[in-house]
Amino acid sequence: MCGTLDYLPHAMDEFQCCWQAVYSAVWLLQCCCLWSYWDSQPKNG
Repeated sequence: MCGTLDYLPHAMDEFQCCWQAVYSAVWLLQCCCLWSYWDSQPKNG
């Protein structure tokens, strides 16, 4: 039981880190998609 309680904060840290990585990847992907979309639009002048 103690081992589980000791491990819990560590697991939460790893989960948060993993979630941040996923979130960053999704954000980058959206950014790239938006950039490509904007880049493919006809520009004035």
